[in-house]
Amino acid sequence: MKCLFIGSIYSENFKNYLMSQGVPSSSAGQTFETALLEGMGKIMDVNVISEFCVPCFPKFKKFRIFGESYSIGSTPRKSISYTNIPLVKQITQMISYFAHIKKTSDSFDIIVIYELTSRQLLPVVFAGRKSKKVVIVPDLPEFMSENRNPLYLFAKKIDRCIIDWALKRMDGLVLLSPYMKERLHVGEKPWIVIEGLFSPKDVTKDSNKLEKKIVLYTGKIEKWFGIEDLLEAFTQIHGDQYQLWLCGPGDIEMVNKYSSKDNRIIYKGCLTHKDVLNLQKQVRLLVNPRHSYDKFTLYSFPSKTMEYMVSGTPTLMSRLKSLPKDYLDHLYLFEDESIEGMSKMIKH
Repeated sequence: MKCLFIGSIYSENFKNYLMSQGVPSSSAGQTFETALLEGMGKIMDVNVISEFCVPCFPKFKKFRIFGESYSIGSTPRKSISYTNIPLVKQITQMISYFAHIKKTSDSFDIIVIYELTSRQLLPVVFAGRKSKKVVIVPDLPEFMSENRNPLYLFAKKIDRCIIDWALKRMDGLVLLSPYMKERLHVGEKPWIVIEGLFSPKDVTKDSNKLEKKIVLYTGKIEKWFGIEDLLEAFTQIHGDQYQLWLCGPGDIEMVNKYSSKDNRIIYKGCLTHKDVLNLQKQVRLLVNPRHSYDKFTLYSFPSKTMEYMVSGTPTLMSRLKSLPKDYLDHLYLFEDESIEGMSKMIKH
């Protein structure tokens, strides 16, 4: 079987370039896509076409993103070119995808799309008609931003209508939470839940535990992920033997506000995935403060859960509705998700 995989995976060169520019790449997405392609490559011929996701100009210095061709093992990969300014960016990405798929789609039995975006779905629908089409849904678009600008919300409504139309023309779906099924109106289409993927290659050697009782959070630092509650809860734990480390992109000012008052709170920056995995083995406790009562948690699965558990370090999180039951025996849970309850459980 021949497969065309459409995603957002980076080449190593571009990933290093982003790091040098202080622009973090999505570790969760990269880990999932890398592990997926590693497995798929063992059972079928896979070609990859992807986009290098960066902020729009002028937040990112490059006005134009040029594609490149490269290979990892026997898997040929190509990234698309596009103009990196708002609105024009999405249109030029769509045109690039369409041109590539139109040129090559007859060669593929199946097209797999990673992520629910109209800029990828529409070109696949129109240019890949002869191929079976499967979409992997890591997150629902309506829960991927806190932006409440009326113009933005209007654009998202139009985008959602396009996505719903394109979904009806897919042949199957891979979901990260069973609750996505109702939201996406899957109907009778074949679907399966794969809540996460982790490659054995990413398992690092055992590391010695650090002496202090260090609590670690890795991932996006955003208020809506419960980070401010975690920071507040930690300040209620007394003792120099405790420290809270955070690493990842996001609202660093929020972290700095707390660390200026409590020097036991330490921001470690945006680290490489390898360094993050090593840290996870060295600390005493890994925590995910995402609250179970937030609506978006029903329609997602935090990939860090699997990554945390592979480390062997105790993991503390809320009882998310999307969490499969067979995980529960291997986790510590916030039964009380108030700030006081979180503080007591972390200390316990």
